[in-house]
Amino acid sequence: MATHDVEIADNIIRGNCAYRLDGAPSSDYVKYAAVGGIVLGDADNLRIHDNTVLGNGAEETIYPICGIYLLHGQNVAVENNRVTGNGKRPTTDTAVPGHRPGIGLMLAGRRVTGSAGAESVEGDVRMPAARVRGNVVHHPVGKALQLHGIGPMFVEGNVFVAKARGIVLVDDPTGRCVDIHNLGQSPELIDSGIIPGDLDFLPAPPLLWESTDPVPVNPMFVDGRVLFADNQVRYSPEGTETSAIKVVNRFQSYGDVAVLDNQFFVDFPPETAGSVENDTTVIAWSTRIANNRWVDPATKEPYYTAASATTAARMNITALNQATRCIHVMTSAVGPVVAGNPVDYNQTLTPCQDEEEEEEEDPALPVAPP
Repeated sequence: MATHDVEIADNIIRGNCAYRLDGAPSSDYVKYAAVGGIVLGDADNLRIHDNTVLGNGAEETIYPICGIYLLHGQNVAVENNRVTGNGKRPTTDTAVPGHRPGIGLMLAGRRVTGSAGAESVEGDVRMPAARVRGNVVHHPVGKALQLHGIGPMFVEGNVFVAKARGIVLVDDPTGRCVDIHNLGQSPELIDSGIIPGDLDFLPAPPLLWESTDPVPVNPMFVDGRVLFADNQVRYSPEGTETSAIKVVNRFQSYGDVAVLDNQFFVDFPPETAGSVENDTTVIAWSTRIANNRWVDPATKEPYYTAASATTAARMNITALNQATRCIHVMTSAVGPVVAGNPVDYNQTLTPCQDEEEEEEEDPALPVAPP
């Protein structure tokens, strides 16, 4: 059901969804729908602000619970909400798959329909996909923020805290705390007629069809801008979820991504030896990663965290960042010639002794010269 031009404001939404579902939801249901404090299916020009969404979901539920969830909408604003304690950590391994974000905007921006190779994209209405500002999200089970779609995305001044995924998938490449994936493409990419394969080593989020095909180069996909600025992000996994973490925060677009002036923090329970492959990954056509601070577990060798940040783009500026562990900076070798990719003045607390060997093994992604 479409519910356009809606404002949801100044509510206290507490203690809902306390019932237990009779059996597991169908696979189609958990793929696209969700249960939670505020849940909408289709809503353009939506504004959700100044709400308290607190403690929704049954005790130790095995079913997915969200704080704020939207399946599709354009020009969506989620601002100044407190989203806390929605969904409880299950005590068994029988948790049902499904969406569990604190804030989940699944298909924001222009709608894509059809099948792979025969897709149809809504026309450019020059409206933003989503704005997420000033929220405090403390989510016990699931991602703090999950934002997928096409069009400009603006995330500023939030506090995102996540503690566990609830269901740990083997080799899961998506961000466990913050996951932003924009299918929009840069006009320069359209002009070149090719998406560099070395920018596609992380898979696309699910659309409304099942396909492993790469995103097509299509003028209707133009505009994949993402701005993530002035946020505080913390991930505190527990139990078995402290091991084999591939990515804590993922930002990916075929357009432009800016990650500026943020503070990222990962911590494990005391006396717990976990492992993180990447705190943060940023993959885009063009990107600027600057003035960020990553704090990761690194108490002794072998270090718990392999890389605080890994960035890859055709035009990549990664500068003036500070991190506990390594910062890997890569530039695509595919596409039109770019006049320089300056990378300078990143500080890391611990050495990256194996960095040169790793770069030699992947000639498709050479590191830009200092």
